[in-house]
Amino acid sequence: MEKHLPGPWAICEKPPNDIWYKGRTIYSVAPSEDKFSIRIGDLSLFASDEERKANGNLIIAAPDMLEALESTVGYLLGEDARTRLIHDEIRAVIAKARGG
Repeated sequence: MEKHLPGPWAICEKPPNDIWYKGRTIYSVAPSEDKFSIRIGDLSLFASDEERKANGNLIIAAPDMLEALESTVGYLLGEDARTRLIHDEIRAVIAKARGG
């Protein structure tokens, strides 16, 4: 069971109210019209527009990156040291994302 809000995540472009901010609020996209989007957080007001956009893009890609890592790590084959190192690094990143 996931502990985080499931993806997709997005950066708000049309604030639905006065506590969401265009280009700054990150939210979990509602899976259907009868569900609500959930606010995850806001990007720093003190960062440049370029830095804020880069940080936002990285954050909203997180659920997809985690899913991709989890679905591909089992396909790493080989007994050489490099393959084992990559496998261990991926497993460590997955554990970190899962709170371990």
